Amino acid sequence: MDTVTAVGAIMIDHVDRIGSTAQLGVDETVFLSAGRKRRRQFVSSVTDVEARIVLDVFQGRQRTDLVAWFAERPTDWVAGVSVVVADLHEPFRAAFDECVPDAVQVADPMHVVMAANRCPDKTRRRVQNEQLTHRGRKDDPLFGARKLLMLGAERLDPRSRKRLDVLLAFGDPDGQVYEAWQTKENVRDLYTLWGEPELAAMWIDSIIEDARASPIPEIKGLGRTLKQWRTPILAWHTTGASNGPTEGLNSIIKKIKRVAAGFTNFAHYRTRILLAIGGCNWNLIGATPR
Repeated sequence: MDTVTAVGAIMIDHVDRIGSTAQLGVDETVFLSAGRKRRRQFVSSVTDVEARIVLDVFQGRQRTDLVAWFAERPTDWVAGVSVVVADLHEPFRAAFDECVPDAVQVADPMHVVMAANRCPDKTRRRVQNEQLTHRGRKDDPLFGARKLLMLGAERLDPRSRKRLDVLLAFGDPDGQVYEAWQTKENVRDLYTLWGEPELAAMWIDSIIEDARASPIPEIKGLGRTLKQWRTPILAWHTTGASNGPTEGLNSIIKKIKRVAAGFTNFAHYRTRILLAIGGCNWNLIGATPR
């Protein structure tokens, strides 16, 4: 590792490795799992979404951690960032507000849909307990519908849709789960309106208004989330930016960790990540990675 660090520093610290970046993505992943004497620790990766490379990795996932990272970057480089993308993580949004106030903030579409998916699932669990006073079991109608509720409506063939309708008829007498499922589908439909920001704004406002009027607590909660993140959600319809490249690079980061059978030294971890997916120029040392 000493050799890797010494040779790798030539490429990692080279002035040309990080060029100008217009679209920046940030996402966190677990660095060290919780143990008897430590809490779970996170690291966050900062990526160039367009170039699909990891610019850097820093410890933590709080506002102060990202603010400190931005503070170490050249002022003109930070000024060149026009779009920032992250999941629905409030500390990252607060850091963006402070460090790149002029950049357009985009809420990653996948995480917005994930939040919508949790709405019918949480409703199903609550209704299950209210109706049968126990968690889902194999023969319970709502338990049998759990996977169908997570599918997009367009992926339900006639047989699957009929099965879902039958299961909800028996297990959801008040229609609460169905209403939550329909709300989830409405959120998914929001992402069919690419390039139509005005129509998308009307659509999400309608969802928020319906959620506010709904007596179902899970739908109300989703409505509050959509209202809180309304502007970053709608920014996708004009930028098209997502954190997909960042998520893909995080998948490689996890593989690097598995191959090494884990890391406890963050400096070593960062070095290995940047050498693998940090856009290093291997010609600087006259070699190519195997």
